[in-house]
Amino acid sequence: MIVFGGRDKTGENRNDVWILTHANGEGGAAQWIRLIVDGAKSSPPARSGHAAVYDSADNRMIIFGGCSGYCAPVLNDVWVLTNANGIGGTPAWIQEAPEGPLPAARTNAAAAYDGIHLIIFGGQDGSADPCSTLSDSWWLTFANDVNGPSWSLLPLAPGSPLPAGQNGAACWQPTRINPIGKSSRLRAIPHLPPGPFPPWFSIQRAIDSLSSADATAQAIT
Repeated sequence: MIVFGGRDKTGENRNDVWILTHANGEGGAAQWIRLIVDGAKSSPPARSGHAAVYDSADNRMIIFGGCSGYCAPVLNDVWVLTNANGIGGTPAWIQEAPEGPLPAARTNAAAAYDGIHLIIFGGQDGSADPCSTLSDSWWLTFANDVNGPSWSLLPLAPGSPLPAGQNGAACWQPTRINPIGKSSRLRAIPHLPPGPFPPWFSIQRAIDSLSSADATAQAIT
């Protein structure tokens, strides 16, 4: 398991990197190892509430956005950590400069990764307390490649989910992303590139099937 940044018990944001070895409980005793110290040169600005995904094929961690203060200011930058687990070379941060229109800065967005695309949904814009929430979805093509990433807004049909902030996690499946929010709402967006993109689908409690293409999204409480 790889951890970047976050807010410490004093309320300060951090930008250190830690790994937990044998995180699945197999092969040995779990141990925390710090790979990059807090405040290290060339690291991303300290933050919390960012989205982070791991590319196991290339051993890279990708982070997006977050909050560099308490609730504001919010960010929309993208960084890649090479040799993210500390094996095969020295971990090093590289900031991406994606093409295309950029998603609005945000914190607490849900994110998933399919090996090519970083997909984000929702989050909070840091405008007030409580922060306004967002309901847009974006994907970053070639997200782990610092030479050619590009943002695209995913067009959504009527019946899209309500704005969703403070998403706890997102589960990737080959045809959809399932963001799970703190409000216990569970929804899915089809991931069927290239377009056209179908509307949002409902997910039942067991997440056992997608509804028909003309269905509207429903909250699960």
